[in-house]
Amino acid sequence: MRDTRFDTLNAVLIALVVFGHIIEPLIKGDAVYRSLYVAIYIFHMPLFVLIAGVFSKTTVSLGDLRKHAGGVLVPLIVFSILYEVFHRVLFGEFSNYAARLYPYWILWFLWSLLIWRIVLPVVVKVKYPVTICVVAGIVAGAFNEIGYFLGLSRTLYFLPFFVLGATLDIGKIKARMDAVPVSAAVAGLIVLLVVVTAALADVAPSILYGARHYGAYDLTIIEGALVRLGLYLAALGASFLVARIVLSARGIEIGAGRNSLYVYVWHGFIIKLLLVSGVFSIVAGWGAVIAIVTFGAMTLLITVILISEPVAHATQRFVLAPVAKLILR
Repeated sequence: MRDTRFDTLNAVLIALVVFGHIIEPLIKGDAVYRSLYVAIYIFHMPLFVLIAGVFSKTTVSLGDLRKHAGGVLVPLIVFSILYEVFHRVLFGEFSNYAARLYPYWILWFLWSLLIWRIVLPVVVKVKYPVTICVVAGIVAGAFNEIGYFLGLSRTLYFLPFFVLGATLDIGKIKARMDAVPVSAAVAGLIVLLVVVTAALADVAPSILYGARHYGAYDLTIIEGALVRLGLYLAALGASFLVARIVLSARGIEIGAGRNSLYVYVWHGFIIKLLLVSGVFSIVAGWGAVIAIVTFGAMTLLITVILISEPVAHATQRFVLAPVAKLILR
């Protein structure tokens, strides 16, 4: 039976995705936004990917492949087209993503998820699958050729978290989480995020995307490998602590968290509209505290609307299902 507490965790994480994209345009000019952004990106996608792994099968049948096609490939195709059309309307030209064979902006996750689910049954059959994936993720950073093209770098960078989620003994992990007092988890998370954020003060936040080679950050291969290993460990530690805090909440369950995919694919349109309209810059001018509270309220509103059952139902019925009928047997 599905543990709805993980849906609650998904809802929290997808809200952080939205908040991160809201403040992203402001991180270059303000240390507060930059620190918030880095702190969020240390763990939110690694944990999001890990949870996706928890709910993925380590075996694949023809039925599973059809399910992957309907649940991941169709949304990827549909929203790639929609975002390109939207980009054309908004900016007067198509983006360079398709021409360069890059997944469109946030849609890298859908592409990578499809790949992860296909290769998972093979990966889990080898010894030490997580360790091998960590090595692959670190090695990928050494090559300029493994970058945004086909989302290869991000796919390899986040693969260890997906495989870890798929191979975790949830019962043992919950037992270890329960052994950590919530107060200690909160204190540990704050310290960890402050330390890592400070350590990355002179490094571009995009290093947390896992999308570019080490040379792009003026790091040697050895330096880059050590930094990436450190980021893996920090992400793992922060993810454990965040999960402990959220899953410990009593009486708070957000079952709609299972609809996080719809928030993910739709929120980008809203973010781009608000960016072009200058709303983010206007709000930022109100002062850091008021602006962050306002951005938080915007995040909550966007997430609550897009995670709702009506949006999920409408997306499936009127956007995805017609395309699925056309291309799937």
